[in-house]
Amino acid sequence: MAKVPRVLAMTATVVALACLAGVVQSHTYKTGDCPSVEPMSGFSMKQFLGIWYVIQKTGTASTCVIYNITKNPDTPDEYFIEQISQKAPLSIAPIKHEYSYTGKLTVTDRDVPARMTVRFPLSVAGSAKFVIFMTDYDTYAGVFSCQKIPFGHRQSATLLSRTRDLDKIYVDKVSGLLNCKMRVVHRTYEHNEIRGWVGHKIELL
Repeated sequence: MAKVPRVLAMTATVVALACLAGVVQSHTYKTGDCPSVEPMSGFSMKQFLGIWYVIQKTGTASTCVIYNITKNPDTPDEYFIEQISQKAPLSIAPIKHEYSYTGKLTVTDRDVPARMTVRFPLSVAGSAKFVIFMTDYDTYAGVFSCQKIPFGHRQSATLLSRTRDLDKIYVDKVSGLLNCKMRVVHRTYEHNEIRGWVGHKIELL
């Protein structure tokens, strides 16, 4: 049997661990109730539909997740949110796998369409708040989610982009607004030779 080069094996492991980090560290756990985050005014869900790349979520530097948001034709004020994760298996072969699952976004108040609830089939805790607090529809978006759990809640902030890369000016814009709404730390990482991007990380304190 032919041996896989050591460099390729190491690359596969690093990429896999990076993707797994996005799964296990994408929320911050807090005591008490979910904080109140003001939704974007004048929000248009029709313009928000489509593909969004997760540039960053609080607690992780992974960019392995894609959202595809579509309208549910059978139910008013309900949308599908498909989460597609690009994940390399923990093996010696540098092969990427994709898996996806679909949840539902529901607008609970038509007067405030940017404030929704989201529910994924694998979530044992039930639905979560899903608030779009900032977007220009064509380039970037900022989303805050929070889910009530026993003895507290878990929350996350997500930076989305219509493309696989997002200019730092937009990252700073979203992070700046988060600083006004809640305590966050924004860090920029150096160029990653494996994935070829400059990572941005935000942390809820």
